[in-house]
Amino acid sequence: MNKYLMGFIALCVLPMSAVAAGDRSGFNKKTSYSNQYLRQYKPYSNKKQNTYVGKYYMGLSGDLSFLTWKNKYSGTESGSESFTFKPVMGLDLSVGYRIDQDWRIDGEFGYMGKFSDTETESISGFPVEKTEFSLQTYYIDANAYYDIAHGFYVGLGAGLAIVDLDADHSAVMNASATNLSLMGAAMFGWTYSLDEKIDLDIRYRFAVFDGGDLNIGGVNVDTGIIMNNSLSAGIKYHF
Repeated sequence: MNKYLMGFIALCVLPMSAVAAGDRSGFNKKTSYSNQYLRQYKPYSNKKQNTYVGKYYMGLSGDLSFLTWKNKYSGTESGSESFTFKPVMGLDLSVGYRIDQDWRIDGEFGYMGKFSDTETESISGFPVEKTEFSLQTYYIDANAYYDIAHGFYVGLGAGLAIVDLDADHSAVMNASATNLSLMGAAMFGWTYSLDEKIDLDIRYRFAVFDGGDLNIGGVNVDTGIIMNNSLSAGIKYHF
């Protein structure tokens, strides 16, 4: 009986010893590969896992902005005109760095789009003067984001807005001006991982900046504070 028992034990122990001695490296490689895969993939739906893609990323988004401001006229003519939630289409490019699982920062360059408006003044129904006014804005800023959970995040940003104003008046020469302004922004968004390196990003942003002045033939136009409510959708690629 002892002979058969010893033989059974030998049959069980010898294969296990062979696996432990000869196949341990292969098992470790498999485990290492699994861990590496987890480190490269950030499951945004489960914030408890301390895993995320490479620290650097680049993003490209299309924006729909709704601009609100007021033009105040002074000089040979006076008055004001309000522009409320005027839609423009734009683009933005960002380059970012993930500090840890919760925090990330990026630099962003964007174009909010161009708004155009044509006004015609008439006497007794006959047009005598026409003004074509346009406003377009570029910006560069730095943003800090906090990833909450389930892909949702909040952020704050600060930078510079570059506002190009242009007016073509039928009775005077074309007038244009480029104005610089400080800009502040607050963001709220949602990110969804499409695969290990590419994310879909949807964001709402509220930004505020000053449009500056433009002089049209003796009439000074002050565009005042411009408020921008924008919705964007794009992708982020992680390195």
